[in-house]
Amino acid sequence: MQYKNLGRSGLRVSQLSYGAWVTFGNQLDVKEAKALLQACRDAGVNFFDNAEVYANGRAEEIMGQAIRDLGWRRSDVVVSTKLFWGGQGPNDKGLSRKHIVEGLKGSLKRLDMDYVDVVYCHRPDATTPIEETVRAMNWVIDQGWAFYWGTSEWSAQQITEAWGVANRLDLVGPIVEQPEYNLFSRHKVNQITTILLCYLLLIPTRSYCFLQFVYYRVIPPMQIIISWALRDMRGLMRAHGFIGTNPSFSNAFISQNCR
Repeated sequence: MQYKNLGRSGLRVSQLSYGAWVTFGNQLDVKEAKALLQACRDAGVNFFDNAEVYANGRAEEIMGQAIRDLGWRRSDVVVSTKLFWGGQGPNDKGLSRKHIVEGLKGSLKRLDMDYVDVVYCHRPDATTPIEETVRAMNWVIDQGWAFYWGTSEWSAQQITEAWGVANRLDLVGPIVEQPEYNLFSRHKVNQITTILLCYLLLIPTRSYCFLQFVYYRVIPPMQIIISWALRDMRGLMRAHGFIGTNPSFSNAFISQNCR
């Protein structure tokens, strides 16, 4: 297993992580969860993700109990959780200071841990000022309840706004974004392809050269993205050479780019 810094932080995480969505609580009990988590650790995984909403909190309870029963040192693993949907009350959801503070306290109680390594904003909250959210995340970090914070399913504009607030107020900004992105759900591609290509190739995204490269040479953006993301993952080199050129994978993007 290879380990990378999470964003621009010093936190080292495995390239693969385990998430407890639709597993712990509904499908797996503590005994089965222990076997699964141990298999992950045996493979080198050190990053385990959860959320207050998963199985209505039961997923956090199972993960915390499994880690305790396995006798792992807390410092050997990176544990994250996400806040947004905490309950049915008017203040039990969203990213207000009240819910971030109370929600994280509840998550820590269910996990039976003193802190999480990363706490995410599970969704953007249009009803709460971004400054309130950024300040609240910094407050829980200052309390030692979390070391870093991140976002999940936020747009580039929303993340930029959060960073702007953090920079203006000399606060800690988000270090990571967790989107829904996999072989079956690739809607994020439309948001990140142009930006990532610009970053990789140092080409202005509105330049004629950029348009020539992407549109007229018909090089699938996904092929470039995957090649970049997997460039040093030796165990996945076959996928590196195959996925981007697979017609069933790339035809949709070629057609879209040629329109």
